[in-house]
Amino acid sequence: MKRARWMAAALLLAAPLGCGIEAGGVADHGHAPVVSFEPTFITVYLLRGQRLAPARVSAASNTIEDIVTALFKASDRLPPGMDSDLRGFTLRDSQLSRYGQVARNDPDMPRGFRLHIFVVGEGELSRTAQAQLTCTTAGLRSREIWLVQITQMEPDGAPHPRGEYVCSDFRDLASPDTQLPP
Repeated sequence: MKRARWMAAALLLAAPLGCGIEAGGVADHGHAPVVSFEPTFITVYLLRGQRLAPARVSAASNTIEDIVTALFKASDRLPPGMDSDLRGFTLRDSQLSRYGQVARNDPDMPRGFRLHIFVVGEGELSRTAQAQLTCTTAGLRSREIWLVQITQMEPDGAPHPRGEYVCSDFRDLASPDTQLPP
């Protein structure tokens, strides 16, 4: 019993000593770092009276995936006076591939890309919805997208190609005061 008391006393005396590392002061290095960024605003094409009209919306970044996602989000939260035929549809995937022949280091051979957009939703994707997708992505000059291919995926996974387009295919759908991308 005496031995147990000595052990308990030794533990009680050793406990305040801690781990053997001396406590030090906190070094002040100024304010905590703050991450700030400029929001990315893009132009998407929504509908005003079933006519294509540009609208500025925010996007997570200027990647193709984020721009198309921003178009679908804008279709769910429409600015006043605007509408969208993309409601009820969602983006499943997008793929970027070379368009035309690839000729290495040939300045006379223009290079461009085909953007293949896969959407999911019930009902048929209307012509105005296809125009919204095509003209929003065709306006990305830095990406040099020459052609937009749209495929609608059914809920069972069956693909239904809707065609390949350039924005000028939809000039008849533009609002009178709207100049569409090429």
